Amino acid sequence: MTATEVIDVKAALTEGLTELRLPTVRLCYEETARLAERETLSYERYLLQLVTRECEDRQRKRIQRLLILELNIPSYRDEQAKKAKTEPATE
Repeated sequence: MTATEVIDVKAALTEGLTELRLPTVRLCYEETARLAERETLSYERYLLQLVTRECEDRQRKRIQRLLILELNIPSYRDEQAKKAKTEPATE
């Protein structure tokens, strides 16, 4: 595989993972691929590692989001909106 083909594959893969909304897979597939090569993992094991990381990350984000809602912690966006309301307009 030539360098141009590698770049094309990486670009296409990154684009597809973005479209499918798989951010964790997009961020870690190269590192996981190198690990799979070193450990001679099967394609299925490689894919399982990627899917597991994506699921774990989504679970972590879901818990974080629910905790914020449950504890009624204001988000950064809420704080910025409140700040904008209290500051006088500069013109």
